[in-house]
Amino acid sequence: FYTPPIDPDKLITLMKCVDDNLAQEITPHLLGKWPNTYAYTKAVAENVVEREAENLPIGIFRPAIVISTYKEPIRGWIDNMYGPTGVAAGVGTGLLRSLHCDGSIHANVVPGDMVVNALLASAWDIAETRRTQREIPLYNYVSQDNAITYDDLKIMSAKYGIEYPTVRAIWYYSFRNNKYRIVHLFFIYFFHLLPALLIDAATVCMGKRPRWVTQGRSKRICLPPVRKQLDMNQLMN
Repeated sequence: FYTPPIDPDKLITLMKCVDDNLAQEITPHLLGKWPNTYAYTKAVAENVVEREAENLPIGIFRPAIVISTYKEPIRGWIDNMYGPTGVAAGVGTGLLRSLHCDGSIHANVVPGDMVVNALLASAWDIAETRRTQREIPLYNYVSQDNAITYDDLKIMSAKYGIEYPTVRAIWYYSFRNNKYRIVHLFFIYFFHLLPALLIDAATVCMGKRPRWVTQGRSKRICLPPVRKQLDMNQLMN
C-alpha cells in the first residue's frame, strides 16, 4: 500500500465541515503534488480498506487507463468520452490539433473487457487465497509487458481514424503530441483559437450566434493538467 496523502478520518471530517465553494478553494492546497482528486481520493480510500477491512474477503484492484473493448461485447465498444477516448474523438473530428504530452513515455492503457475479466479473476483468487493468507492482496492490471508509447497510440489511432472517418468531422485530421509547452501553445493559438475566431466572425456576419471560441476555451481549460497527469502515470509505472 502507498502512504496516504492525508489521514482518511481527517479528510472526511474536513469535507463535512465546509461547503462546496470552500472545498473547491482548498482543493489545490490539499492535492499538493497529486495530479487530480481522482488519484488523491483513491489513495485515501485504499488506506481505509487497509485499516478497516482486515477480516473481510477483500482486495485492491488497480487497472491502468481503461479504453474501449478488445472483443466483448463487440470490438471497440465504450460508453464514455473520458481519457484517451475523448482525445481521439476531438482529434477525429478535427477539433483537437495538439496535446501537451511527451509522446515517448509509456501509454499505460488496457481494454475495458480485459479489465473486467481480470477483476472477476481477482475476485475468485481472493475467495480462494483468503483461506490460507490474511494479507489484503493487491492486483495491478497494467500494460507493462507489451508497452506502447503515446506516439504509438497516436499513430495507430490515426491509421484507423483516417480509414474509417467520422461523419461528424468538421476539419481534416492533423494532430501531434507536443512535449514542450511553448510549442503546444503555438498550436493552440494558431490552430485552435484563430480558426475559431474566423468562423465565429463569419457566423456573426450571417446573423447567427457564435459558438466556436467558447467550445475551444472549454477544451483548453481541460488540457493544461494533462501533461502533469501523464508524467505522474509514467512515474507510477
